[in-house]
Amino acid sequence: MSLEFNQKIQKIKEAVNIVDIVGQYLKLNRKGQNFWAVCPFHEDSNPSLSVSQDKQIYKCFACGEQGNVFKFLQNYKNIDFFTALKEIAKLSKIDLKDFDLEIDDARKVELHQFKILNNLAVSFYQYQLTTEEGKQAFEYLKQRNITETNINDFGLGYAPNSNQLLEYLKLQGYKQIDIIESGLAKVNDKDKVKDMFFNRITFPIVDLEGNCVGFSARKYLNKGNDNFKYINTSETEIFKKGQILYNLYNAKKAVSVNNNNIYLVEGYMDVISLTNQQIKNCVALMGTNLTLQHMDTLKKITNNIIIFLDGDEAGKTAAYKIAINLLAHEFNVKIVDNPTNLDPDELISKDVENFKEIIKNTLHPLAFAINFFLQKYDLKKDSEQVKEFLAQLKPLWQVIQDPVTIKFYLDNLEKLTNLSQKELRLSLQLQQKYIVQNTTYVNKPKNKFKSISLQEKLLEVQKQLFFLLLLDRSVYLFLEQEKFIFANKELMNLYFLISQQYQENDKLTKIDFDEILNLLKDNEIFNFLQAIINQYKDKNYEVKQSILQDYLKIIKKCLIESEIASLNQQLIKSDDLDNKLKLLKEMSVLKNKLND
Repeated sequence: MSLEFNQKIQKIKEAVNIVDIVGQYLKLNRKGQNFWAVCPFHEDSNPSLSVSQDKQIYKCFACGEQGNVFKFLQNYKNIDFFTALKEIAKLSKIDLKDFDLEIDDARKVELHQFKILNNLAVSFYQYQLTTEEGKQAFEYLKQRNITETNINDFGLGYAPNSNQLLEYLKLQGYKQIDIIESGLAKVNDKDKVKDMFFNRITFPIVDLEGNCVGFSARKYLNKGNDNFKYINTSETEIFKKGQILYNLYNAKKAVSVNNNNIYLVEGYMDVISLTNQQIKNCVALMGTNLTLQHMDTLKKITNNIIIFLDGDEAGKTAAYKIAINLLAHEFNVKIVDNPTNLDPDELISKDVENFKEIIKNTLHPLAFAINFFLQKYDLKKDSEQVKEFLAQLKPLWQVIQDPVTIKFYLDNLEKLTNLSQKELRLSLQLQQKYIVQNTTYVNKPKNKFKSISLQEKLLEVQKQLFFLLLLDRSVYLFLEQEKFIFANKELMNLYFLISQQYQENDKLTKIDFDEILNLLKDNEIFNFLQAIINQYKDKNYEVKQSILQDYLKIIKKCLIESEIASLNQQLIKSDDLDNKLKLLKEMSVLKNKLND
């Protein structure tokens, strides 16, 4: 954007009060100089989101989310900057024309010419779906349980029979060569320029900013010489099928701390049907193989993928191959065990209750593969069947890095094949990996912590770090930069209070013990704070960044060790094979974090 544009935005920001805007969406309570609210960006019970009227910013002291008024509305409503700007102007009764600012013109500066053309095509096709000519296509969508909400949310439309899109775009002033190169028109074998899609239902394919970069168009009538169910936009400067996943824009918004998986499905209708079942964190491959570019994009959003493909042999084979690819690139992978011959869309349409049970049943890829190939080979028949069975499993085994998982499934294969683990390792060409024999997973205590439990150690280290926070403002700045969260509820509540003290007085270098205790004299947390001060006030502490980093490392390690110990107890008590597998995988991930 130009400097002039940014200057106009700054003037609008200065004309807006962030408290008024945030107050439209959250209940704000004034405490001191700032306003506080329950944070909408994480699960929050005690108000941890601070809104500063002086600085015109918001900040959550629990999850670390922060920014100006535009960023708040963008994140709160999952909208782009320009939409947020419009809404803020409306809420503040600001006429953008007074600032000589045209939003649509500003958008065009940012967008590639082909994206502008494709966005216009979305609107054109959507309108055509409402016409008499588009009525049959609209009825077809209704029969497929596609609602008007789906049509609007996914931008579904209808490409009419005649050459209308090309003429429409030319009337808008766009050059024919640009329309062709954007993938919306083509030159036929008679050297005539025609629309790319005719008499088909259109599915816009959008990028991570929500702009249309191409289309897939579906045949819905069983007539004519066209045998292709789907036709896609040809590759252009902005549309490369091997680099984009259908619905990733919406799936990204649906991924959260408490729902950090993405479902990987095959087709557009699968995505829409899953969305109607409130599973919005799903993307489709659009009939292509999973590429390195796909995985690079997914990695930026989540490391956890659930594969949900057709339940027939082709679907299961594809799921197996995709799992190998994902595991080789260090994703956490599960596969929905679909025992039917139906794809997710068909399954939901025919038996939604069965679908709800099936989607709960996810397997580790090794469990999925063993079950799948056991249906093909009779291990009791002869040795050749066993060899073929193990040969099919080999590619997957060789991308599994976790020794606990390998040991667990070798135990299972030992029973199934009557081969020793040494023989299995030779057949699967597995290198010997270190297997943890003692599954208690609690590291031996060290140094001054050797006589106390893990939980006591965790609390002790956090209390020491908190005491340093009282001694020096630089500790507060360090913890803010690290977006640190105390695992202890009382310490976190005290941290909010201390943070507020430092925020409201830029010249405050340390916290006065008597003043802070006096402030809390009627609060139930008073005794807890007094005990910390009494415990450490006579000791000498040095405040250095390296020392603070060491505190954070110890706290992180204690938390991971505590979680591993908890999972280990669950493992000991569990009799369910799938649950044990899940627990072992979680423990393995945590163990890897200990070594980071």
